[in-house]
Amino acid sequence: MFKREGVVALYGEHKQTLQSLVLLGDELKQRFYGIDDAIDAMILSVAAGEALLLIGPPGTAKSSLVRAFCRRIGLIDKSSNAPGAKERPYFEYLLTQFTEPGELFGFYNLAALSKATPVLERLDAGMMQHARVVFLDEVFNASSAILNSLLAFMNERKFHDRGSVVPVRLEYLVGATNDIPTSPELRAFFDRFLLRAWVRSVAPEREEVRNLLNAAWRETHSPPTADLSFDNLLEQLKDFRSLIDRLTKAGKLVIDLEHAFAGHLADCISFVRSTSHSEMSNRRLVGFAKIILVQALLRAAREDNREPVIELNDVKVLLKFGVDRQSEELDRQFVQVA
Repeated sequence: MFKREGVVALYGEHKQTLQSLVLLGDELKQRFYGIDDAIDAMILSVAAGEALLLIGPPGTAKSSLVRAFCRRIGLIDKSSNAPGAKERPYFEYLLTQFTEPGELFGFYNLAALSKATPVLERLDAGMMQHARVVFLDEVFNASSAILNSLLAFMNERKFHDRGSVVPVRLEYLVGATNDIPTSPELRAFFDRFLLRAWVRSVAPEREEVRNLLNAAWRETHSPPTADLSFDNLLEQLKDFRSLIDRLTKAGKLVIDLEHAFAGHLADCISFVRSTSHSEMSNRRLVGFAKIILVQALLRAAREDNREPVIELNDVKVLLKFGVDRQSEELDRQFVQVA
């Protein structure tokens, strides 16, 4: 899909970063039973800097997974998330239909309006615009005012505040929902989540139940103390994405128009659209080019390859994490691609 020169340069510079991501993903899979796909989607999305939506019923460890991930990369601790801290790196909120924008971005300081020279300012210490990672639970419960603010927040990394455009620190956003939205007014917001991962309750089989109980009991009452540190991982991933931009600007990381991948990808897009598995907008299609690149790089890092090779099978990531719904028909297509 991409010409070899840029892919090799990107991999050579950040092989260690990619291997750290693989190790972190493996650790989380040991801790959380039965949600390997969600963990794979999280590793892919944080590397690419794209939003992830976790879809599943209550009690399937969606929130626990996000918190465990953020704790392992050093974003959740007592000092950085202390009350009153201006820039807490991790922000989490459960949205309802009654949630007000001020709960996310900060309420206005009423005391400042009573001064001799009134000033309209936000009390924004520790609010969402200062966080590097944001987790929004029940994300589609938000009001239209919040959804409109989140569109620019997610895509442009900007917060529109009373006519002013304020850059935000956001590097990674995860949303969670019990159900996929069906109302037309939510479709634009749903489209912003490039990757979607389904999380299901464990199957009622003895082995499945035993494995879940074993892992969940340890995670609840005695989370592991890990030897490896991933505290610098976000900074490394920021450099990784920056190098993608620089290599592209230099003409080294470019799409290979002659590669058979383009036709294979077109077939998959045609399938998901014709079967109503996904509308697959142009924005999401372009975004998945980066996801497929990252998928190939992570696979090379896991296998400790000298050079990465993007394979046609890497398009499977679109069928796995790019659709609006899952079905047996999609599973059959997935097997054919494999």
